[in-house]
Amino acid sequence: MYETHWGMSKDYEVSCEELDFLAEVAEECGVTGSRIMGGGFGGCTINLVKDELYDNFIATAKEKFNAKNTATNRRFTTS
Repeated sequence: MYETHWGMSKDYEVSCEELDFLAEVAEECGVTGSRIMGGGFGGCTINLVKDELYDNFIATAKEKFNAKNTATNRRFTTS
């Protein structure tokens, strides 16, 4: 998933700074995979997160994203 994200970001240039940042945070938190979703040029990431990493990942991502950006972030959880 990470390779797909970076390919979309670097090769096709359809990601944005905020989504690249979230993919980096996901990797730092030990998330199994993260990639851009949707049509690109903004949008969202989808992340495969182990249950035991979920709470820390969400808290860390929100904290780091809010410290760096003024854009509003939302999360949708599925199982």
